[in-house]
Amino acid sequence: MKIIINQSDLLKQINIAQKAISARTTMQVLEGILFEAKDGYLTLLATDFDMAIITKTACTIEEEGSIVINSTLFGNITRKLPDSPVSITVKDKNIKIKCESIEFNLTGLDPIEYPSLPEVETDKKLLISEELLSKSIKHTLFSTSIDDTRPALMGVLLDIERDNINFVSLDGYRLSRVRINIDDAPDIKVIIPARSLGELVKIIEPGQDIKISTMSGHILFEFGDTKFYSRLLEGKFVDYVSILNEKYSSYVKINRQSMVDSLERISLLAREDKARLVKILLDDNTLEIKSNTEIGDGYEKLSCELEGEGINIAFNNKYLLEGIKVIDTDEIKINLKGMINPVTIEPIDGDIDYTYLVLPVKLKSEEF
Repeated sequence: MKIIINQSDLLKQINIAQKAISARTTMQVLEGILFEAKDGYLTLLATDFDMAIITKTACTIEEEGSIVINSTLFGNITRKLPDSPVSITVKDKNIKIKCESIEFNLTGLDPIEYPSLPEVETDKKLLISEELLSKSIKHTLFSTSIDDTRPALMGVLLDIERDNINFVSLDGYRLSRVRINIDDAPDIKVIIPARSLGELVKIIEPGQDIKISTMSGHILFEFGDTKFYSRLLEGKFVDYVSILNEKYSSYVKINRQSMVDSLERISLLAREDKARLVKILLDDNTLEIKSNTEIGDGYEKLSCELEGEGINIAFNNKYLLEGIKVIDTDEIKINLKGMINPVTIEPIDGDIDYTYLVLPVKLKSEEF
């Protein structure tokens, strides 16, 4: 194998492929990236069995071939090279890298040892824009569970039925849902690991359309010259539809940034409390935020529009704040029913249909 490729093009493909390399692998071959030069393209394949990425770029090929190269070492070398043509020559397992007056000699691994990709062939294919997919991931990824005793909650549910696409996540304390309508969308119901979506969103570029395909056990995202595979999580997801069908008695309209700023200030005290408790008192178009800890207390008053009865309610400040921060509209709507029932928060005049549900912390009336 012998190729010539510009350093910036090579580095871009390495950065993409490295997203599928696990730092915890015990298999030497999985510490590497499979490089294959063929038909005018350099193709890179990386996998840790949970994820796999295959990406390619055009280059000058003087001799076709393939080799597995340690991802960390080769990536670090490429980053330090000047933005000039890089020559890579492979004979047996010996790799020579030349760029201007710089030369490295490495030892690679036999490509036959590298795992093959899963076959993904299905009629269930969905086309979605990068903007919609990125926003859906941003609005749901943060509320996935980290409890490995409930593996189905460690991912985001992709639930498509009758052209309604739902991205849903929950961890037992809060729930996030994004709903999108796309004509002729296939019926799909799968759970995608949070880690996979976190890496995926780092490599998709603005303006791209993403094709999503599913089969038993795996999902494939295709965009540009890159294919991103992920295994799916098994298990039964929570019936989120029934959870979100609650009827409310009070509605609050408030400036989102004012609410975020206030909660962030109060969090300076709330984080000193084990429960990160923040108390909210609603009455007469006023929203009061309080925090009481052993080292002190904080208080703030905000203007709002309240429809319905006044309510005193408490939350874990982290859970409340995270759900509001991902919203990018000027105003939000908070829907409540008493001091012990779940609360939902929605953007006002947003470009996506987003609902965030958070459970309150139960307190006695006198504790406010």
